[in-house]
Order: sequence, then structure tokens, then C-alpha cells
Amino acid sequence: MAFTKEMPPPTATPAVFKPPSAQAESHDRLQEWFAAHSSLVVFMILACGFFWRAWTAWGTFFNPDEAQHVLLADRATWAASYKASLVTAHPPGLIFVLYGWNEIGGSEFWLRLPSVIAGTVFCWLAFRWLRVLCGQTVAWIGLLFFAFLPPLITLSAEVRQYALMLAFCAASAYFMESSLARNSAIRMLWSGVWLLGAMTFHYSAFLFAAAVGTYTLLRLIVDRQPVRVFLAWIIGQAAGLALGRFFYQSQLLQLANDPNGQGTQHWIDSYLHNVFFHAGEDSAAHFIFARTFGVFQFLFGQLAVGDVACVLFIGAIVWLLWSRGLQSQVATRRRLTAVLLTLPFVLNCSAALLDKYPYGGTRHSTFLSLFALAGVSLAIATVTRQKLARALVVAVMILLACHLFGKPRRPFILRADQQVENMDQALAVIRTLPASDPILLDGQSNLMLQHYLCEGELAIGDTPVPGLKHFHCGMYQFYGAGANTPVFTVQSFAQRWQELIERYALKPGTTVHVVQMGWDVDLADQLLKSDEFHDLEVERFGKNIVIFTLDAGHPMP
Repeated sequence: MAFTKEMPPPTATPAVFKPPSAQAESHDRLQEWFAAHSSLVVFMILACGFFWRAWTAWGTFFNPDEAQHVLLADRATWAASYKASLVTAHPPGLIFVLYGWNEIGGSEFWLRLPSVIAGTVFCWLAFRWLRVLCGQTVAWIGLLFFAFLPPLITLSAEVRQYALMLAFCAASAYFMESSLARNSAIRMLWSGVWLLGAMTFHYSAFLFAAAVGTYTLLRLIVDRQPVRVFLAWIIGQAAGLALGRFFYQSQLLQLANDPNGQGTQHWIDSYLHNVFFHAGEDSAAHFIFARTFGVFQFLFGQLAVGDVACVLFIGAIVWLLWSRGLQSQVATRRRLTAVLLTLPFVLNCSAALLDKYPYGGTRHSTFLSLFALAGVSLAIATVTRQKLARALVVAVMILLACHLFGKPRRPFILRADQQVENMDQALAVIRTLPASDPILLDGQSNLMLQHYLCEGELAIGDTPVPGLKHFHCGMYQFYGAGANTPVFTVQSFAQRWQELIERYALKPGTTVHVVQMGWDVDLADQLLKSDEFHDLEVERFGKNIVIFTLDAGHPMP
């Protein structure tokens, strides 16, 4: 435990903080019960977290990002899946997992199950890491947060990279900390192995690696670890650098040079505009302040609670840096722990200031949850004088506030609108459309229909034109927008409509069916406000799947 020398044993309390004897005895009994039944309690919490994630993953259709990941993995060979994954801004780890997993089953729940399992394993590994780093009380608080915070549950119930990346990061952090505690070269090598695994799932793991690697180097020097441990750390870092160079040359460099790809510029110009720094629009100080609070607002899923959590985190860092009256060795260890908790934020924020990676209230900064929640848990444990009962009550109250008053960040789809039945009904309607009628899609609808209607079997009908691609599956003719038009607005729809009419020579009287599904589906509502579309007939399947029909000669507003 990092703070053993300055913290009293769990059953002891400094005289100045001693409660009445009855409360002290009750506190001691609770500590003893948790110590005697820790495995059972951990299992119960993890089981609840697993079933909560499983329920969230059950019964809903894929969002556009999930559909894209499944499409990329739905190839004939591993090599083909890897080649397909190069068009995204993610390493191929998830695509490889889905490729193998899809051989067994293809339902939404089945393909989300790796994330559900990984999200649960992450909670367990993060708990073990915190127990080594900060002690039992902090670890129990952290376990509740890791298991039950709404955004972490949601990310663990989708076909995304984050749960898998977090599980590998937590494993790396745990083996690193236990290696330093035991002078174990083998554990340090395992830490490097898990770190490499994290890097194959998400590029934010490289920021994690830089932060944890710097902290580990400082610990190796300060603790005067054996040479074998130092060499094991060097091997892991060298392997990480080699993997980073491979990904840079094989994927990131191509994305950066592709104006139509998904490199950094695509992110800056998209819905992530707010989490990159723009010198002409904002000051660096305001950006750092606002986006740091945004990280906690996102992780807790509630604005006010997130703000309080950020203040608690800052308080924990100040407490760690406060060294008056402490022995030199204890003060140094506490300062190094402060470095571990703050350096990931510094690196992520620096990357955003340089327009290299987003920072703030976005899932792309989810790797910070390991450090953010560790700091908040440490603050709660310190404020409650290491009293486990009080600390758990505070944690539960915070979680209740997040679930009762929280609101998911855009983009999101309400569960009632994402029911599989809505997708089934929409597909049934599409299957009744005449084969000769064109079907116009925005970028996200394009991905979702490729998965659900075409089942990955696409045939390109002609040479793609800028902004619009003609393809067919079965008897259906689709005209789908790409990444540059992810969601139809009135303006982008008018542009794509003009392309469709002119480039494919559609004559007045030709019936065109417009399908929109996914996030922020409101094109039909916007068109209905115009006099030209006041009689537009719209079929809705929940709030996030819409189908309407237009004549090719219909004027645009």
C-alpha cells in the first residue's frame, strides 16, 4: 500500500478523530467483516455490474458506430478484416475479436458480450490496482464507481473498443504496481504484455502508456529497484514504441494524408470540435479548465456531480503533495502517486492543445477514468477519515444522484427508441418497396442498412461519385452518403439530392425513398416546417428510424 506509513491501520483512528465507542466498535466490526468476506463482496458487486451491463446490451439494435465495427469484421479472412480496419481511426484489436466472435453467433447481444465481459473484468482489475496503490477503503469506493457509473456501464454494453482497452490498461497498471511492491521482473514483463494489448484496441492507450511509463521510471529510480526489474520495464517500453511506429506507418500516416478519411482533421471538423483547442475561439486557460471539468461530468453522467468530483480530485492531489510533518520517504511516495494521477490529464490535454487528440467530456478520454476515479475515491476516503461505512454511504449517494438526475451526452438513442422491434418493422417496410425505386441514405443510415439489410454482402453498382455511392444488395438500389455526410441536415440533404438527380439522371416522377436511422434523426421534422413539404408523409419507427418518399422532381427549399 502506497500510504501505509502515514495512514493508521484500518481498525485504528487518530485520537483527534475518535468517535464515540459504540460507533468505533461498529466501524471495527464492519472493517473486520469486509476483510473476512472480501471475496464474496467483490463477487456480488461484479455480478451486479455484469448483469446490469448485460441488460443494457440486450434487446436493442446497433448504433451506427457498432454497425461499422461489425461490417469491418465481417470479411472472409483475418487479413481482409485487418485491411478493412485501416479506414478507421482505431487499431485493429476489436475487429480481430469480432472476426472470431462472429463465427459463433451474430446477434446484437452476442457481439456486445466481449465488451460486457471486459467491462466487468476491468472493475475487478481496477479494484486490485487501487488496493495495492491506496489501500482497502479507497479500493472499495473505486470498485463501486467502476462498476455502477452510468457512462461506464453504457460503454461496456456496446460494440466498442473502450471496455477492452480499459481492461488491458487496468491489468497493466496492477501488474506494474505489484511488480514495484515485490521487486518482480516477471510481473513487470506481464505489465508490458497487457499494455501492448491495450494499444491494439485504442490509440488513447498510448497516452496511458506514456503516463504510466514515466511514473514507473521514477519509481524504479526512487525505489532503487533491481536491475532485472529495470530491464523488464525497458523491454516493455521498447515493444510499445515498436508497436506505435508500426501503427503510425501502416494506418495513422495514411489517415492524416487522406482528406476524406477519419484522421484528426475529420474529428476537429465533426461533433468533436468542442474538445479540440482552437486558438482563435478560446483561451488555453479556459480550455484546460472547462475541458477538465468536462471529463468528470462525462464520467459521472451528471453535470453538478461531475463538478464536485473534479473538485474532490483536485483536493486529493493537493493532499498528496502536502508533505509537512511527513517522513521524506512517505512524502516522496505520495508525490509520485500525485504524478501518476495527474500526468494522464496533462498528456491528454496537451494533445488536444496541439490538435492531436480530443480532451474533455467525450468517450475518447475514457482512459482517464482509471485515474480520475482513483483520485475521487482517495478524496472521499480521506474526508471520511478512512471510515469504510461512511465512505461507502457517500459513494452510494453519489451513484444514486448520477442515476436519478443524470443525462447521457449526445449523441445517444433512448432505449425505448432503440428496441430491436423498431428495426424489424422498418426493415419489413423497406422490403416491400419496389426494386426499381432508389433509396437515399445518409452516412450513418448507410452503415446500418449495410449490416441489417445487406448483411455485409454488398456489390458496388458503379464508380463512386464525390459524396454519394451507388450500391445494391439483392434487388435493392441504394445511394449512400459517406463519412463527410454522417447525418442529413436540410443543407446537406439538398446537396446530396441535387447530386442524385443530376449524376444519375433521375427524371421527374421517379419515386425516391429516403431512409434515416441512427443519431439525431430530424431531417423529416425540419422539412415539414417548409411550405414545400407540408404534406410530407413520414413513417416513424421510434424516434430514430424514419422513412419518407419524394418525387425526383420535387423542389428543394
